[in-house]
Amino acid sequence: MFPGGLIIGESLGVMNMLSLQGSHNAIETGILAADALLEEWDSLAPGSISRAFPAKLEKSRMRRELYNSRSQRAMFRAGLLSGMVYSVGIEESR
Repeated sequence: MFPGGLIIGESLGVMNMLSLQGSHNAIETGILAADALLEEWDSLAPGSISRAFPAKLEKSRMRRELYNSRSQRAMFRAGLLSGMVYSVGIEESR
């Protein structure tokens, strides 16, 4: 977020490395942003910052999924094969 705007979609970094679910999460951030802006439309002044959007992101299903897969990119530093093996083991243990 910045005064007068919101960062949504893949620019927000919502790619889930375990399920390779990026476009679905990007669309969901747009829906959450639209809902937040509709709630605050009358109280927002030009250049102000939305307070509802971060709250909606924290409560979303997407946030819980991304929290669970937050370390997946680091696993691939040792190589593609070891990263894939480790990722599959994590996904199956849930």
